[in-house]
Amino acid sequence: MVQVFITGATGYIGYEVALALRRAGHSVFALVRHANSPLAINLAHSEVAVIIGDILKPETFSDIAVSSDVLIHAAADYSQFDKVDNAASEAFLDAVKKSNEKGGKRKLLIYTSGILVYPGSKDVSTEETATDASIPIINGRIGVEKRFLTATDADGVVLRPSFVFGKRNPSFFYDYFTQATKGEVYTTTDLSVGWSHIHVDDLATAYLAVVETSRDKVKGQIFNVSDDSRFSNEEIAKRFSALAGYTGTIAAHPEKGWPLANKSVFVSSKKLSTVTGWTVKHKHLLEEAELYYRHWKVIEAHKLPSSTVN
Repeated sequence: MVQVFITGATGYIGYEVALALRRAGHSVFALVRHANSPLAINLAHSEVAVIIGDILKPETFSDIAVSSDVLIHAAADYSQFDKVDNAASEAFLDAVKKSNEKGGKRKLLIYTSGILVYPGSKDVSTEETATDASIPIINGRIGVEKRFLTATDADGVVLRPSFVFGKRNPSFFYDYFTQATKGEVYTTTDLSVGWSHIHVDDLATAYLAVVETSRDKVKGQIFNVSDDSRFSNEEIAKRFSALAGYTGTIAAHPEKGWPLANKSVFVSSKKLSTVTGWTVKHKHLLEEAELYYRHWKVIEAHKLPSSTVN
């Protein structure tokens, strides 16, 4: 078992990763900004050690990072994306340096990237597919990937999760249920655009698989994380809105969405499965559409924030 330090521990991905690592018996230290947040309290009750701090203030977590065997960056702040990612990478590399000066063990560094680093295509991208550096925010992410992968005194790994769904963050696909009740359903991309998906629990076990696989097999590697679904956003909108009783047409309003996401990106996780033995356990998004509709109705009926429903 190893000691793990993780950023973004009350975020959608980081929270589930922290819990999965602790359930597997690892010692987990989780960086959070607010000790009294419900998710921070849940982490503490789940035997995860909560560290109050800020990525932009590395002195608030430096000692724990130095003493940990595995450092995972799972935080994302799109209002200052590059600043947060660069701060995390600098803090992690500084922790590596300080640990090595004390004769510490070689660390594993894991960076959470994403599949939007690939160019838009209907073809399936692999880790060997060239990335799309034409967009500044994506180019910045690619730069941080390289910093993790080329660290000379530590072993870097990059995970590229697909669009994540499930559990406390039902994803923007739930908007289709809400739209249906208002009589107009639309995608925030072109209708034909689609992305690979992954359930958050399966994503969490991907991190666990990397941590527990022989270091020689994973170091310096990039791994896509996805199920094998290939749905277009129009297909998802039709299925979800139909459950809510909508029978009209589906419109496209990409101007209401995130411009860099208006492209199809499908990826394969064959490499991750081959190297670590990781497998997908959850059904595809549309296979459990009725479950998510029931979930949405509970949230709406009780006016619950989605983060409280697990």
